[in-house]
Amino acid sequence: KNDENLVIFGNSGRLVEKKGQIHLIEAAKKKKEKGYSFRILIAGKGKLEKYLKEKIDEYDLNNEVILLGFIDKIEEFMNSIDVFVFPSYFEGSANAIVEAMYFGKPVVCFDISSMPELVKDNENGYLAEYRNIEELTRKMENFLNDPELISKMGKKSKEISEDYDILKIMKKLENSILEG
Repeated sequence: KNDENLVIFGNSGRLVEKKGQIHLIEAAKKKKEKGYSFRILIAGKGKLEKYLKEKIDEYDLNNEVILLGFIDKIEEFMNSIDVFVFPSYFEGSANAIVEAMYFGKPVVCFDISSMPELVKDNENGYLAEYRNIEELTRKMENFLNDPELISKMGKKSKEISEDYDILKIMKKLENSILEG
C-alpha cells in the first residue's frame, strides 16, 4: 500500500546474478544520495537473497528497498507498483516484461537481447546501455522528476502488450490458415 505518494519501482524474478537485481540496489543508493523519495519492491527468491539483503543493510536502504520473497499473486504485485525495472543481463523472451506491460506499467531495462523488441525507448519505457548503472539510474529518475510519464508510458505498454495476447495471436493464425 502506498500511503506516501511515492513512485514505486518493482522487479520480479529469481534472485540470481543474471537477473541483475543488485543494480536496483545500486540505483537506489544513488537516488537516495540525491535526496529522492521512492520505493523499490523486489519479488522473488533465490541464492542471492542473503547477499542482496546485506547490501540493502550496508547502504541503509531498508526503507527504500524491500525484498518481498516469492509472490503467489503477481497481479497484486503489479498493481502495487508504478514502474517495472528489469536489469537482467540476458533474456530469450522476457515474459516478466510482457506481464508488466499487460498491467500497464512502463519498463526500464538494459538494451540487450529481446528487450528492445518489447520496450520502445521513450515510448513505453526506457532502454539503458547494458550494465550502465548511471544510465539505468537516470532513466528511473525520469519517473521521479515527471510522474506523468508513468501514466503516459503505461498506456503505451498496455497497447503494445496486446500484440502478445495468445488468444489474439491464435485468432490471427486461424484466420490466415482459413484464408489460405
